[in-house]
Amino acid sequence: MKATLSNQQKKVAWEIANQDITGKTIAEIAEEHSTTERTIYRWKNDPDFALELEAVTDVGMKSFYADSMKELRKLITKGHSEQAKLGGIKLVMQQQGKLREVQEITSNNSHDIKGGLSVEEIRNMREYLNDTEDEQDN
Repeated sequence: MKATLSNQQKKVAWEIANQDITGKTIAEIAEEHSTTERTIYRWKNDPDFALELEAVTDVGMKSFYADSMKELRKLITKGHSEQAKLGGIKLVMQQQGKLREVQEITSNNSHDIKGGLSVEEIRNMREYLNDTEDEQDN
C-alpha cells in the first residue's frame, strides 16, 4: 500500500463521492482528470483510495445534518399528518435520550425511570421548535 494518494486520486475520490450532485459518470471523471475508467476502477479497489473515498463521503454526509434538522423541525411544526409529526417528535426525543424503547423500559422496571417528558414539557419543546424555525426563516 502507498503511504499517500496523489492529488489526482484525491480529486477523483471527491468526484466519485459527489456523483449524485454533479451527475458525472466515471467516464467523464476519468476524462476530466486525464486518466482512464479502468484506472479509476483499479483505484477503487486500493485500500488507501477506499479510505479516502469513505472520508470524503463522511464529510459530505455531515454537511446534510443541518439540512436534516431543519426539515425535521418543519415536519414537527408544520407537517400535515399527525403521524408524521409524532414520528418527528419521536426522533428528536430519541436523539436527546428522553425516549426509550418499550423493551428497554420493561427491562428496567425495577428502577425509578426519570427523564421522561410531561405533556407540558412536550408543549414547551414544540414552542421552542416553532421559535427556532421562525428565527431561521428571518
